[in-house]
Amino acid sequence: MSDIIIDEEFRNLLPALDSERYAMLEESLLQFGCVYPLVLWNGILIDGYTRHRIAMEHGIPFTTIEKEFGCRDEVLIWIVSAQISMRSLSDIHLSYLRGLHYIADMRKHGLGDRLSDDSEKAQNEPLQDSSASRSARLAKLYNVSPSTIKREAEVAEAICLIVQISPLAKRKILSKAIRVTRTLLRELLTWEEEDVQKFTISIEEGIL
Repeated sequence: MSDIIIDEEFRNLLPALDSERYAMLEESLLQFGCVYPLVLWNGILIDGYTRHRIAMEHGIPFTTIEKEFGCRDEVLIWIVSAQISMRSLSDIHLSYLRGLHYIADMRKHGLGDRLSDDSEKAQNEPLQDSSASRSARLAKLYNVSPSTIKREAEVAEAICLIVQISPLAKRKILSKAIRVTRTLLRELLTWEEEDVQKFTISIEEGIL
């Protein structure tokens, strides 16, 4: 199954296992095999990245199943929803995933990528109404307020900028290995590109 496509955007949505949990999963696969199938969409791996890596390293057979989605954003929402329901995550990691869900949901319906520009929404009443209804729906799903969902979308946008510069910095933020507040992340959206880069490198090097 060497033709499986590894998509970096989808892979980066999944938190990396620490060395102890990785070793436990590796031992399980070596002893019992890859019991659960890997999940694909159009040949792209969307669930089972660590199992796939271990199976390929050790020549362990595995099976796959294909799921059908209408677009990439539907896949992203599926991955995010699975992560939220299955894992014990930090508060900021939950904010990031809920924000990604909102962004993907808006983008899927052609409502734009940057969701933090309220002035643009104010000029377009149908967009504003749609944004409000979708934030309300997700707020109900995740038991938070609609305004929280919109703030979390800004947090997700900021972290998406950071991961383009340093995936390690993103992991440090989401695991709380280094403390970065949601307020600071939202402010980062107004910074110059050079300042974002310097900030990200300082996180990566642990000197924030």
